[in-house]
Amino acid sequence: MKIENIMTRNVHTLKTTSKVYEAQDIMKEHDFSFLPVLEGEKIVGIITDKDLINGQIKNKKIIETYFNLELKDIMNTSFDFVYNTDSETAVFKLLKEKHRRRVPVVDEKQNLVGIISINDLNAERMKLEN
Repeated sequence: MKIENIMTRNVHTLKTTSKVYEAQDIMKEHDFSFLPVLEGEKIVGIITDKDLINGQIKNKKIIETYFNLELKDIMNTSFDFVYNTDSETAVFKLLKEKHRRRVPVVDEKQNLVGIISINDLNAERMKLEN
């Protein structure tokens, strides 16, 4: 089965010009540990709760200054992603090998179309077994 059939489609995202405090607020409000960062519809980075913590330590700036930085200054631009046409077996293998809980899902133009998590894959497997 293609993952486009089981991925989460309505994804919270931020722009490269979004501020660190915006990412922190969304993550806290929705209990997220990960947010995609977009330019237009194309994913260009991700921001994780660890990035926020490490950014505070690395920047050693006054807290107010740090929280007003743009995400492009601290986002992770090296990240794994999968295509919406990939099989769930291939995605499960990637998540397992890379020790990831979730990855962005993109189309052929690398536009973000969703997120797939290990929980999504496990829930789908459970449905198929029943």
